[in-house]
Amino acid sequence: MSDQESTDEAQGMSEWPAARRGMLHIAAATTAFALWHSLLCSRVAKEGAQRWLGERRGKALYRLFFNAQSFPTSGALVLFILRQPARTLYDQRGTARVACWFGQAACLLIGWHALHDIGPNHFAGLESLQKLRDDKPFIEPEAQGPPLEPDKRVRVTGVYRWSRHPLEWAPIL
Repeated sequence: MSDQESTDEAQGMSEWPAARRGMLHIAAATTAFALWHSLLCSRVAKEGAQRWLGERRGKALYRLFFNAQSFPTSGALVLFILRQPARTLYDQRGTARVACWFGQAACLLIGWHALHDIGPNHFAGLESLQKLRDDKPFIEPEAQGPPLEPDKRVRVTGVYRWSRHPLEWAPIL
């Protein structure tokens, strides 16, 4: 082994403690983000919004508020992750790399279909806001997903036949 090879190997080994700390920091930040996200998705948070704003306004503004806070908190998590020490975990080559690209494309397609199924205005909370403004009735479902029908049943179509939250897991993959 040459002196350069042993120096490179020693430097690589000294990077691991920093990389492990970075991985632990990322895990902790992601867990905190998930707990915050789950807290704001909870029935307690929704009922709190309704007590604070009134039932109709609380239901109408909840999704809009949730999405408004999720963009900066998601962005903060991504920036935090990008600031951690870089360490290549794996490097796909050849057919495996192409398979990964197809998998990523499939997940983007699933996300697009899920958004299309529920409607961008409904997802963003703009539909409920418009109905509140126009004093029209609306039904806000318990969770993200297709709007409830007038009989309060969920219209399960597209990717929602396979998953309750395709917009949650598709970007992760």
